[in-house]
Amino acid sequence: MAGLKRFQVPWGFREVLLIVLLSFALAEVFAFFFEGFGPACGQELWGIDTCRLLAVQGVFAALLTGLTLLTVRLKGAPLSSIGLTREGLPGNLILGSGAGVVLFVLGQGLDYLSSSLWGASPLQEALLQGARDPAVLPALLAVGSVFAPICEEVFFRGFAYPVFRMRAGVGRGIVLASLFFALVHLDPRAILSLTAVAGGLTYLYERTGSLVPSITAHFIINTASFVLAFMGIL
Repeated sequence: MAGLKRFQVPWGFREVLLIVLLSFALAEVFAFFFEGFGPACGQELWGIDTCRLLAVQGVFAALLTGLTLLTVRLKGAPLSSIGLTREGLPGNLILGSGAGVVLFVLGQGLDYLSSSLWGASPLQEALLQGARDPAVLPALLAVGSVFAPICEEVFFRGFAYPVFRMRAGVGRGIVLASLFFALVHLDPRAILSLTAVAGGLTYLYERTGSLVPSITAHFIINTASFVLAFMGIL
């Protein structure tokens, strides 16, 4: 696939918004029951328990991906239409690794700026607080570094971005898709870093047509955050 044909998909904003809303609704149902019966890990910051937050985010990410793959199948599109391809794998892994380091530094700089302007993000601080606990860190790495990046890249870059691109073109499509990614995270104090990092991840997908670079970069960004928090650097 090359050029515009690579991003011509048989779904639109209706499917994108429906998947997000349905995932939110089902994740809220899960959160309601988990709040009453699920275990807390004791790592609580600003009233946010890390383990419960991680569980709900994991369920939301799984719903996003499951509904995305179901829609792609129902539309009769190949998995390559959402960037799931092994083409150019070694080079894409290298590209994603380098981009991940750059985007991590960019994100940290913007997070510092945001926290200076309007305070730290409670959601991000809760996750970093959990990463400082050796008992919680493995779950954070499994969900936050491996599972969530794959799920989010499949939906936001592979499924949603082509819709924005078809309507707004490449440049504006990247900006709008990145802002959409940030807004769905429901974390206004981190909107600058989320939008900027998402812009870099979306550009990787635009450049390569593969989700491997953006998944790799996303993995490095999240993993570096958790590991550095565990080491007491963040």
